Amino acid sequence: MNSKLKRQEGVDRISELPNALLCHILSFLPILDAVHTTILSRRWKNLWTSLPELEFDDEGFNHSWTELNRFMMFVDRVLFLHDSTDIKKFSFKLSRHRQCCRGPTLEHFIHIYRWICTALRRNVVELDLDLLDYDCKRFELPQSLFLCKTLEILKVSSTSITFAPPTSACFPSLKVLNVYVMKLDHSVANLFSCCPVLEDLNIDVNSKVAVSNVNISAPRLKTLRIWFGNDFKRNFWGDDRVRFFIKAPNLVKLAIVAGDFFSYIDLENEKSLVEAKVLFRHVDENSRHIADRATKLLAGVSNVRNLSVTVPILKALYLPTFENLIQLELILRDCNYWEFLTGFLNNCPVLKHFVFQNNGNTWYKEEHERRWNSGYNPPDIVPLCLLSHLETISIREFKGQRDEMEVAKYLLKNGEVLSRMTIYTRTSPRTA
Repeated sequence: MNSKLKRQEGVDRISELPNALLCHILSFLPILDAVHTTILSRRWKNLWTSLPELEFDDEGFNHSWTELNRFMMFVDRVLFLHDSTDIKKFSFKLSRHRQCCRGPTLEHFIHIYRWICTALRRNVVELDLDLLDYDCKRFELPQSLFLCKTLEILKVSSTSITFAPPTSACFPSLKVLNVYVMKLDHSVANLFSCCPVLEDLNIDVNSKVAVSNVNISAPRLKTLRIWFGNDFKRNFWGDDRVRFFIKAPNLVKLAIVAGDFFSYIDLENEKSLVEAKVLFRHVDENSRHIADRATKLLAGVSNVRNLSVTVPILKALYLPTFENLIQLELILRDCNYWEFLTGFLNNCPVLKHFVFQNNGNTWYKEEHERRWNSGYNPPDIVPLCLLSHLETISIREFKGQRDEMEVAKYLLKNGEVLSRMTIYTRTSPRTA
């Protein structure tokens, strides 16, 4: 018995697993570590060459010009030795904190071009390209990318990649498109109307827009997210006439994150929307055209059942009526707009679940007390949802100030069908 146990202790059970399972295990390792498994035994020597997912990240290499070349050679070698099986996912990233200031050269981009073509020939399903760190000469993607019949997910983060899609028959199978760019130009904007089966679109614009109109037309689009970064400025004409036209008859979820600048956004067929998230970082009520755009966007999502709104300042006068809204998350950036809170509730007649949070600046105590000596002034008429529909209320970032206490008391007093109110302080764990 003991000798049998000793023999079992020496058995390499992992190596006895089927190749498919071993490749699945290797897929959880960084590609550099997966290649290094060849030294384990003869059984492992060529396993990594059948990996269906290849993710290259130069974080495993030192940040120098020599190491950049070494990383390029490593990718070339892996693709050369990879067997003829299909590549399900191909991803590569050049680190944004690389110390070699010159960045990739034309020769490097030729390598990258070949890698993409190799992945496309291997029936790639997901392609992830991250070259965000380098503002160098324009790099045009191969035309075969736009015609690939197997590609379903495309993620591009870059300051240098340009797109030149053919006029028709683009991306026949593409369902997910994520684009992160410093500048939104015609090259990028043309992508948003040439994907016939697109279901999920994410657009992140960090700096500038070089077009006056951006058309998003996707008959099967279900989820759309547009994010304007903190450095987002007006377009090249020096004004703010950038317009986004969205034609997506099956759109279910929409998220808009606006910075200092807020574009004109026109929604068509918005009745399909179920969920929306709108974040205004800085909306100046004295700038009427900006307030009008914010109002138009809120009116465009007024049919949703779930809504999250973050506002620094916006008068209740501009609010539409949300006839179908069941769940609302409202984040206020300035506590002198408690009237906006009750005004919003007035426009949500069937609201059942309400979450609100005040992120106002209260570090300057004297200024706060001067402005808030009068506390909260409740409306003369109680919002209909409080009397007949509102079941749960969650208050986050509660600081126990006078106006906050009065708002909480008002909601408790008038919530005729309220079953639960949960208050979270700044230090309490949030579970809801």
